[in-house]
Amino acid sequence: MSQSLAPIYIHLVFHVASSSPFVRREEEERLHLYLRPLLESLDCSPIAIGGMPDHLHLLFRLSKNKAISEVVREVKSSSGRWLKRLDPYYASFAWQAGYGAFSVSASVLEATRCYVVQQKQHHERWTTVEELKRLLELYGETYDLRYLLRD
Repeated sequence: MSQSLAPIYIHLVFHVASSSPFVRREEEERLHLYLRPLLESLDCSPIAIGGMPDHLHLLFRLSKNKAISEVVREVKSSSGRWLKRLDPYYASFAWQAGYGAFSVSASVLEATRCYVVQQKQHHERWTTVEELKRLLELYGETYDLRYLLRD
């Protein structure tokens, strides 16, 4: 094959640090709008961005030239700096060090997109911890509940 193809879709989830202020509802959409071109600058194609004041969900096609750790590091550091410049309220803002990066099959891409954009409705029913537990169990990941959302 003369070209490199890598249709790898990622559902990325990460949480605000416990000592950090949450993202205010009135700035959530601005943050989502900031993240789209940031992903594009990393040669990743954004599909959906959603979340809650305490965590984010990003669904995107991973660049064939980037490691997931590189994308996560840049997304978290750049968005954290952006929030800190946005308003003094965010002076101590930080994301937790960890993250969940889940591969998504093309066959469930649309369902995952809906899940990401409907986070507000989803969290009327499930807590963040319940959501993370369900994702980890779906992917067969082992975890220690004591450390799931700790910094």
